[in-house]
Amino acid sequence: MGMGYKRYLLLLATMTLVVTACGQRESAKPAADGEQPKKEAAPQPITLSFLNSHQDVPWAAMAKQLTEKKFPHITLNVVQATTKKEETLAALLTAGQQFDLIYAPLGELYTNKELRVYTDLDPLMKKHKFDTNRFVPGVLETLKSYGDQGDIPVFPFVLNNHALFYNKALFDKFAVPYPKDGMSWDDVYEIAKKMTRYTDGIQYKGFNFNELNIVYKNQLGQTFVDYKTMKGAVNTDPWKRWMDLHASFFKIPGNESAGAYSEQNQFLKEQILAMRTGPNFFNLNNTTLEAAVQSGLDFDLVTYPTIKGTASQNQMNSPIIGIAPTSKQQDAAFQVLAYWLSDEVQTLRAKAGYIPVVKNEEAKKVYASELPYAKGKNLEALFKDSIGAPVTAGKYDGKARAIANDALRAIMTGKKDTNTALREADEEINKYIESEMKK
Repeated sequence: MGMGYKRYLLLLATMTLVVTACGQRESAKPAADGEQPKKEAAPQPITLSFLNSHQDVPWAAMAKQLTEKKFPHITLNVVQATTKKEETLAALLTAGQQFDLIYAPLGELYTNKELRVYTDLDPLMKKHKFDTNRFVPGVLETLKSYGDQGDIPVFPFVLNNHALFYNKALFDKFAVPYPKDGMSWDDVYEIAKKMTRYTDGIQYKGFNFNELNIVYKNQLGQTFVDYKTMKGAVNTDPWKRWMDLHASFFKIPGNESAGAYSEQNQFLKEQILAMRTGPNFFNLNNTTLEAAVQSGLDFDLVTYPTIKGTASQNQMNSPIIGIAPTSKQQDAAFQVLAYWLSDEVQTLRAKAGYIPVVKNEEAKKVYASELPYAKGKNLEALFKDSIGAPVTAGKYDGKARAIANDALRAIMTGKKDTNTALREADEEINKYIESEMKK
């Protein structure tokens, strides 16, 4: 039956080709008035230059493969930017290189805007009938906030959604119930206290996080800079509340912070950490979680905690792709960019553990299906991480965020009290803005 059915399909396809070919020959006959019908010209071969200013090198290779298969007339020339002085985007532009598509981390948005490497995508979206309703809620509003006059300088590519990962074996060891979806930070704090204990010569820790990701997420939706006064805006009561909340975990005896990014080692390698949050570990190019599972980590995840009594204002975090205003192939570049946001490509990326920026139930169903260690996990938790209203941002935000991150780290590690850390952070932001305005 199976083989016969395949032969039937092959025969059907052959007949279709013959009928189509006949139809084409008939339509190619001269018209009654002797005129030949116009043939649509084949697209001219073109080359698009794609600058990858991101660490996602595997995607650049995949982008080339997928794009050239989808558009046979397009060659995608990939240029990899690095942190070397001569290989940064600014240096490459100064050296005379021209780019059509530019892929970068969100932190480079305003630096790149200063370099004037992004064109407004809105006219191209309208021209090519791009359906913005496909975006996940909150994405389009955030993209408009990146513009100066409501323009859209970039598209997102994949979402860096957050969840709370936990070590099931440690909860079993200490007979503490597992975390649940929908918890507040207060709930997590109470669990962290129970899970922080010294046993058999090992200091187990209740909770830790990657502070840079937490700052970027900006859950209370607070600004870093007041662009009316051109002054720092982190020395405020809401920021104090936010800092105190997150630093409180490291005042639990035994749960003191060892500093930046120690949570990955504690959770994945040492496996002494009960709960953590920060970058999403699920993706094909990050083998750290897979290695941890192979070495004995039994984990699961629940939704990102909320701040009790406050509506979530989680900010979107996504790598960004824009089209250069100097590109002579903007239409082709946009068609490629739209293809990268198609259901086809976004589903491919979802299988590899990347959260889609578009609404696609199929992509959700197959999320992380290429990652064996993700099977049976509460993956839905990542999709419940919603995007809040965007905050006012600008060209000084990248540096201001880094300064706020340093302030949080200083409070976490007990080097400064909250009032001092935030006052000094604002002072540092002010000095930075003043120096930049003098240039």
